Formats: sequence, C-alpha cells, structure tokens
Amino acid sequence: VAALVVILAPSVITDSRPARRPKLDVPGAVTVTGGLLLLVLGLTRAGETGWTTPTTLASLAAGAALLAAFVRIERRAAAPLVPVHILKQRSVVWGNAAGLIAFVTETSLVFLLT
Repeated sequence: VAALVVILAPSVITDSRPARRPKLDVPGAVTVTGGLLLLVLGLTRAGETGWTTPTTLASLAAGAALLAAFVRIERRAAAPLVPVHILKQRSVVWGNAAGLIAFVTETSLVFLLT
C-alpha cells in the first residue's frame, strides 16, 4: 500500500504554491528573536549570578521591551509573522493554555524524579 501511495501521490497531489511569495517582516523577526534571546539570557544569568545583578535585570528588561515592541510592530505590519488577531481566538487561547499546563506538568515531573 505504501509503495502504491508513493507512486501515485505525485500525479494526484497538485502543487499549491501561492502566486507570490509573502514578504518577510524583518523588523518583527529581529525584535522577537532579540527579545526571546535576551529573556533566555536573563533567566540563565539569574541562575548563575542572582536575580538582582545589573546584567540579569538589564537582559530581562531589554527582552521584555523588545517583545512589547514586537507586538506593536506586528499590529501595524502588512505581512506580520504572527497575526495578533489570531491569538485572541478561543481555540488558540485554550490550545496555548493546554500546552502550558502540559509543559509545566512535564517539567515538574522531571524535577521531582531527579
């Protein structure tokens, strides 16, 4: 059956590429990447040097500022990386909540079992 699917699939499935490539939202990509990088750096540094050191606080504050800028940029972008209106849909909110609960549960189990 698998061999038949491999043989017939190219003739049955058509290519569905868009007529034009969507533009990359460079300001959004830069701000979200920088923001997440600085947040992870701040959290990592906090474990090593403490929560009140200037590098930790600066990294966390700069990361939060870049993520806030990302939200503002995405609201105004013609082709956003993440359409902000999608995040308000009920199914997306509940899916993210379920993912967060699963992540917290798995992480706590690893912590408790080691």
